[in-house]
Amino acid sequence: MKAETIKIVIVLVTVSLLLTSCASEPAIIQMKKSPEDEKVLPTPTPQGDEGTILDEAVAAKDEKIFVHVCGEVSSPGVYELPAGSRIFEAIEMAGGFTSESHQPSVNMADKVTDGQQLVILTKEEAISNPNHVSDVTNQGGGLININKADMAMLQELNGIGEAKAKEILAHRERNGTFTSIEEIKNVSGIGEKLYERIKENITVD
Repeated sequence: MKAETIKIVIVLVTVSLLLTSCASEPAIIQMKKSPEDEKVLPTPTPQGDEGTILDEAVAAKDEKIFVHVCGEVSSPGVYELPAGSRIFEAIEMAGGFTSESHQPSVNMADKVTDGQQLVILTKEEAISNPNHVSDVTNQGGGLININKADMAMLQELNGIGEAKAKEILAHRERNGTFTSIEEIKNVSGIGEKLYERIKENITVD
């Protein structure tokens, strides 16, 4: 009996020691990551209309066009410009207007297009080509309206220089508009001979 009692005591003490050891050291459970879990996911690419609009804007900014600038410019030729450029930018690239150019016939703010030929006319060509002249002329016949023309336009008339153009403008300020083309002879310095040279190119309409 004593031997059996001793065995039972030993077993109980052993079990008690094991339980005490487990309670004092908390179990730490680690989960092993799989290779798939460690992969870095790519950053999502913007989708939809916003991404498309952004791409189109970048492409448009980088787009180039070619324009042939010729006629009365300092350096005629073919020039490369960004898409959406204006006529004044094309003329600047071509060195600007010559002294013989008819600048009022050019809409400097208009856009240029790829493959366009931009022809700058001389003053004489502009008068004979009514589709190219500005709104101070009579669009029906390419005539210069002496009631509306400015200093530069008046000087396009054969025989009218800066001095006579100033006289015409001064006459308009003092006396109002002309009622007929013949009245231009009332301007100081414009006689019958000069009138005969310009009468086919002027109007008051």
